[in-house]
Amino acid sequence: MDGQAVLIVVLLLGAVAAGGTILFCLKQMRVNNVDRQRLSDVISNLSEGYYITTMDGVLIGSNPAMVAICGDLSEKDLLDRVVGNAGDWYVDQSRHAEFKARLAEYGKIENFVSEVDTGPLRGKIWISENARLVRDPKTGKATHYEGTVVDITDTVKRSEEEGRLRKLASHVPGGLFQLERKPGGGFEVIFSSSGFRELLDHRQNVAKFDIEHFLSLIHPNDLLAYSQSLRNSRLKLEVWAHSFQVVTDGGKPKWLKVQATPELKSDGTVIWHGYLQDVTSSKADEDNIRALAFNDPLTKLPNRRYLADRLQQTIAACGRRNDHAAVLFIDIDSFKQLNDTHGHDAGDRVLVEMARRLTHVSRKNDTVARLAGDEFVVLMDDLGRDWLSAKQNAEGIAEKVLAAIRKPFRFGEEEHRVTCSIGVITFDGKAKSVDDILKFADTAMYNVKKSGRNAYQLFEEGEHLETESHAQIARDLKNAIARDELVLRFQPQVNRDGAIVGAEALIRWNHPSLGLLTPDMFMPIAEQNGQIREIGKWVLDTATLVLVEWQKSHATSHMQLAVNISAQQFLSKDFVRELRALIKARQIPSKLLTLEFTEQVISKNRDNSVKLMQSLKTTGVRLSLDDFGTGFSSLGHLKEMALDEVKIDGKFVKDMQSRPKDMALVRSILAMSQALGLTTVAEHVEIQSQENFLMEHGCDVFQGYLYSGAMTLSDFESSVVKNASAHETFAKVA
Repeated sequence: MDGQAVLIVVLLLGAVAAGGTILFCLKQMRVNNVDRQRLSDVISNLSEGYYITTMDGVLIGSNPAMVAICGDLSEKDLLDRVVGNAGDWYVDQSRHAEFKARLAEYGKIENFVSEVDTGPLRGKIWISENARLVRDPKTGKATHYEGTVVDITDTVKRSEEEGRLRKLASHVPGGLFQLERKPGGGFEVIFSSSGFRELLDHRQNVAKFDIEHFLSLIHPNDLLAYSQSLRNSRLKLEVWAHSFQVVTDGGKPKWLKVQATPELKSDGTVIWHGYLQDVTSSKADEDNIRALAFNDPLTKLPNRRYLADRLQQTIAACGRRNDHAAVLFIDIDSFKQLNDTHGHDAGDRVLVEMARRLTHVSRKNDTVARLAGDEFVVLMDDLGRDWLSAKQNAEGIAEKVLAAIRKPFRFGEEEHRVTCSIGVITFDGKAKSVDDILKFADTAMYNVKKSGRNAYQLFEEGEHLETESHAQIARDLKNAIARDELVLRFQPQVNRDGAIVGAEALIRWNHPSLGLLTPDMFMPIAEQNGQIREIGKWVLDTATLVLVEWQKSHATSHMQLAVNISAQQFLSKDFVRELRALIKARQIPSKLLTLEFTEQVISKNRDNSVKLMQSLKTTGVRLSLDDFGTGFSSLGHLKEMALDEVKIDGKFVKDMQSRPKDMALVRSILAMSQALGLTTVAEHVEIQSQENFLMEHGCDVFQGYLYSGAMTLSDFESSVVKNASAHETFAKVA
């Protein structure tokens, strides 16, 4: 290792260099080669290790600090243990040759950094060594060597892991430097290696590199971030790591990366010990990876990730400027049909052309992105402080987009005509989040789809409130069971004699702030969020507990209880097993439990559903087909499903007297059910004439507001008792 490389390591590690002062002191004392007594008062208390060797390099004396560095208990132990030439001391044998050569040429050596092997007690350590050749003051003849040693192992380990340091010491990559900041604020490059200068194509062979010249090489776009990163490192005394662009003295553009460790001196000076490396090629790789990560490979437009980042920046910018921006959420109408009819290649060509047209009609500073599939977004920034003006600008671009997309898409001999639906939202710096903006714009777009397509719609505040309510319900629903907020209500079912024979268990959510919510307000959300099975299990568990309690009273022991079963719950592989275990554990008469399924539930997998229902029958529960008449069940399927009853959809009952077709349908359902031996239940019976018609055509059980709405459990049980008492009285009178 040459002297410059060693100096580099010393500078990088920040090794102490106090040994020179000690040697000067010893030199002034004119110590001879054997007079240890005269030396003992001075060297015994030195913090540095002190040693004396013969001209052949054999150790003949040391002080306590040197003994401690080598891990021995006494000087005698050290001298007895160390035998042979001092070259054995150096891990890298070439260091010994260099050490001797320097001493021979200059008579002294300072700050000689090496890795040495102290033997089995401490092993390999790093030291900074100073030594000199001692001559007889009378004859001038060289008599011995003496030197000092400082253990810098801890410093080395703090700076770099051991393996990396060896690599650095042998062939330092990049350019090493020391940058100093005085307490007053001035910066100075107090050392720069040849590698540092080579990176910058700097031809002057000077240790100190002009800081002003260095700053002039940094690309203007990167200068502020460079300065901020250096300042943060100084204030936090954290490693300075930053990448930036330069144009070298040779005119070559490069990406450089600096990494340096700050050291705070007692006077407030901060010195960074670090290195500089060329990362141009890896930066190009990063740019390619970034392009893949932030751009859609088909259309080359920014993707969702990029858009989210850009939207976040836009919200912040609107806050600073107190102005508005807008998002156009664009979805191609009937794109699936295009793919299915003409193939995915045609669909891809349309998407690419769509991207081109959107870019063409958008403003120069707008961001056009492809979210996924056939969904695109145009982000319009800097629309001014006036909301109405911002809205009109956004609507103007939406009109241009619609017109551009309506034009035929021609690819050779092929021609495709498509339209799109656009949701528009304007926002300012108060916008809650990126997700909210996209969600609201998507809501407006979906409304366009529902109302005819090929148009745009502005997101209104009322929709915002509805969407916010939906989001709140979705969040709160996750903990509704744990917080014991779900409850059951019971709507009585009466027979042809008016006696209560059972009830349908209807779920309600006692929301802490929104009040009592009906299933239509939260069950669809539960289905979307995957919570429907958990809620369904809660309903079954609670309903069977109710049946357990009913067995304890003569008035309720014969009551039927019906519960609704969702598709996800019904089609789960463990449903039948779990139900059987629940019935066994609760020891309830299974025939009192009725499971209600809609035709939509069964139609999701008809063959499998038939098998599941047949398996359910083995548990002894009753099976009911709910909302009958809204699906497509045939007579054959009704026979296969092993049903016990059908439940006529309430819409037909409600409208049958004003709609002859509904009346005919109800009459047919009742006749068919009688032919198949199935019990019929009519729901939404609200007026006496409806009951009369149903009675006349053979309906078995009735449910609706004509009898009662949904009740609490205690109210239902009270009604059962009153109803039974009334019937007993009537029977006695009759």
